[in-house]
Amino acid sequence: MSLLFVYGSLKEGFPNFHVNKGTRLPGSYRTVHAHPLFLAEGVLPCLLNTPGRGHQVVGQLFEVGDAELAAMDRLERVGEPGGYDRVTIDVEPNDDG
Repeated sequence: MSLLFVYGSLKEGFPNFHVNKGTRLPGSYRTVHAHPLFLAEGVLPCLLNTPGRGHQVVGQLFEVGDAELAAMDRLERVGEPGGYDRVTIDVEPNDDG
């Protein structure tokens, strides 16, 4: 099992949550370091892997197995041109909510 931080459409209550079959950890989480976050095409949240710039990003944390992670990677086109990258990032509980 792995922990996966989601900050966009894979969050509970968002359009692609049906693909996220992981088990949500209670609460809200945020990145330890600030990161730039922008909306590609005005709707797709993209977090840039440039720690130290931008703001702490708030999201949800899920425990996922290999099959669940593979399904989300397919949706996000991980490893494909124009797709998302999955990287290790430090997160902490978001005491603000």
